[in-house]
Parts: sequence; C-alpha cells; structure tokens
Amino acid sequence: ELDSSIERCFLNCATEAVTAACETQSNLLEKIPSCNMGLLSQLVSDIVVKSWQTKCGQSGEDFDEILHHVLTWPDVKRIFSFRGTNSKLLEELTDEAKNVIAISDSVFVQVIRDILTGCVLVKHLEEVFQHEKQFISIWLIRAPLKEHHQPFLQTKELLQREMEEVLQRRREEVAHVRKDQKAVGTFLAMCRKVQAA
Repeated sequence: ELDSSIERCFLNCATEAVTAACETQSNLLEKIPSCNMGLLSQLVSDIVVKSWQTKCGQSGEDFDEILHHVLTWPDVKRIFSFRGTNSKLLEELTDEAKNVIAISDSVFVQVIRDILTGCVLVKHLEEVFQHEKQFISIWLIRAPLKEHHQPFLQTKELLQREMEEVLQRRREEVAHVRKDQKAVGTFLAMCRKVQAA
C-alpha cells in the first residue's frame, strides 16, 4: 500500500503523460493490469477521455466519426467489457468518461439494431465490413448472452456465426444496391443522350 502523497504524485505524473501517450500509443488500457483498474479509475478515465478527444475531436457528436472510432479504437473491447466484468470500476469513472462510454455504446447499439433490421445506411455497413473482426469482437462482448440457455462457449460461437450470416446477407444486399445504382445511372445517361439528340 502506497503512502497517499506518493500515490497522488504517481497519479499526477501518469495523468500528465496520458495526453502524449494517447497520441503515440494504442491499447493503453491493456497495459494496466485488471487488478489495478479500480485503484486507478482516474487514470482509466483520463485514458478513455483523451483517446476519445484525440480520435473524435472535442465534441464527438458526428455519428459516422464515432462509429469509425469505435471500430478502430483498440481499447474499446476493454471498455465494453467493464459493463459485465468490472461494473464497480465503471461506477468510479469520471462523468466525462462515463459519457464517452455511453456515446460509444449508443452508436454501436444503434448500428447493431440497424443491421439486424436491414434498415442501415450503406456507408455504415461499409465501415463495419472494413472492420468486421473488431465489430464482431465488440458484438460478442455486448451481446445479451444471458438470454441463451447453452454453455457460454457454444453461445458465443452461435452468436458469432449468426452475426457473420447477417453481415453476409447485408453484403449481398449492398452488392445488389450497387448493381441497381449502376443500371439506373446507365439508363439516365441514355435518357440524356436521347433528350439531347
């Protein structure tokens, strides 16, 4: 157990280093052992907030930008895992860090809902396709595993397979949309030529 002044000094030094570290390093949360997360909730909060501001700018209100950040942010899997495995830490984070996590979660849940219903923007699907491995990893962390009555590993494999099938269907739909878009473009070009003649 550290003396409180030493602990405060360490925390201040680490907090000051977070800004620079977020610009040059990734997976900063992976470098903090799970057993120390609760003790370093302020540092974890700073990492979450600073890495968010570095990637998404200060406001973080653009849906497309947030989705891209969630799908490319190395620490996002660790952050989403707080909900299930370390909810006490989640309670100890700063309000700003909680807000970042809530925004990330909200955007991810909205994209999941859109993908599952088939009412999804093509640009969001393309972003997901580009980062499909990360998307499925987050999905497996976020998915409601309690609703299934199978062993955890089977449930996880089933969820992964189901999401891969849904993404494959959406990929085929995007291909059809692109084909139709090209056909309409060709038809309109022909109409312009006829009209010009």
